[in-house]
Amino acid sequence: MLAVARGFVELLLPKSFCQGYSLRYTNNVKIAMNRRRIFNGKSFLVAINDRGSDRHPGFEVYTFEDGSAPTRELLEKMVKSSWGIPIGIYLQFVSSCLGS
Repeated sequence: MLAVARGFVELLLPKSFCQGYSLRYTNNVKIAMNRRRIFNGKSFLVAINDRGSDRHPGFEVYTFEDGSAPTRELLEKMVKSSWGIPIGIYLQFVSSCLGS
C-alpha cells in the first residue's frame, strides 16, 4: 500500500548536518517511515526521508558536517522538524560507496 502525505519544504540548509540531512519539511514522520521518497509537486524525486522530529539535541544529530553547531534559534527549529537528504547528496554518497 502506498502512503501519501502532503507537506511543504520549509528550509534547505546551505550546509548539511551529519549524514547529509539538509532538507527540512512539514510532514510528521514516524520511525517506520524512514527511507521513504520525497517528491515535489511535479512528481520528481527530491529527497530521501530519514529523520523525524523531536530528536534530543544531546545526541549531536544536529551538528553540521564541518563540526560546527547551529545557532540556538536554528537548533530549536531543527528539533521540531522532519529532515530528508536531498537527492543530489544521496546520489553522491551512493556513488562514493560504489567507487564510481
